Amino acid sequence: ADLYSNQIDPDRGGYVPVTSTAPVVTGLYCMAKAALEAGSLPVESVFDGVLKLTMLSPTDSEKYVLAAGVALGQAGQGEALRDYLQSSYKANKLGQPLVAAAMHACVLCGRHQEALAIYDDLVQGELAAASEWQWGGGADRLHPACRDLAMRAMGGLDAEDADAFPNRALKLFAEAEAEYASFSVEAASGLVSVLSKADHWED
Repeated sequence: ADLYSNQIDPDRGGYVPVTSTAPVVTGLYCMAKAALEAGSLPVESVFDGVLKLTMLSPTDSEKYVLAAGVALGQAGQGEALRDYLQSSYKANKLGQPLVAAAMHACVLCGRHQEALAIYDDLVQGELAAASEWQWGGGADRLHPACRDLAMRAMGGLDAEDADAFPNRALKLFAEAEAEYASFSVEAASGLVSVLSKADHWED
């Protein structure tokens, strides 16, 4: 964690790590685990790292925020990141990528209902980070990663809970198709899983 922190610290001649996301996730994960061992707040530590990375490469800010969600999820900090999303003054500045990061962390921690609750708050405009997602000079209401993770979360529900979600999952899939938006293999698997658990194979 110390080695990675030194590498990304602009005050110590830091440099942007390999452009691949994997090393970024690994470094942020190490920072989260080090914070846990030290008795400090892993979410704060990780987003301090995200801030440093963003100072070195502002155009990659979104990638770093999303990587933070993976790192914190792998460190078992899904609930902590959810609380950070709901209470931090930084939420509005980081926008929907932070929402996606919190959803991803919850999914990785097996907290699928919480991930869907975050998504519902986003859609209903109750989150500070619910501002429009900007891309290429335009704006969309919903970041594609949020929709993608909602489908993944639905697929992780127990059969008893999944029964209420087939129509919602199909609607998300239809929205992605209508917008020519890509979605992950995990999202497609989540769609199939929730339809299977709810016995909606005919759909």
